[in-house]
Amino acid sequence: MREQVYQVIGGSAFGDNLEACREYGQQMMQKMDVQLVPTFKFKNFDAAIRFINKSPKRYVYKNNHANSERTQNYVGMSSDEFDLIVLLKRYQSKLDKSEHDKYELDKNNQHLVSTDFVLMEYVSVI
Repeated sequence: MREQVYQVIGGSAFGDNLEACREYGQQMMQKMDVQLVPTFKFKNFDAAIRFINKSPKRYVYKNNHANSERTQNYVGMSSDEFDLIVLLKRYQSKLDKSEHDKYELDKNNQHLVSTDFVLMEYVSVI
């Protein structure tokens, strides 16, 4: 549409890629010297739980798929991350019951539970 001289309000392919691909977005921010929050990538809930047990602190859980249900992201509330561990175990049990290998889909084919996710260290910006 822009090529046809229409004014376009909204996203772009570049912006969509920044939003959809967390790793790409983080790489671009690093190039701009933006200080990033330590982020740890996982493809396994058990590995994430072991990591939390070894390094207990507040983390933020985020799915990596562009079409993941954003409401499944979670900010850990307890300093020992007991709440996040319970959540990860719940997601694992949902996945165990699912017939899908990598994720469970809802009725709109949105990823509800994904085994491609990150834990970001919680940072208070206030």
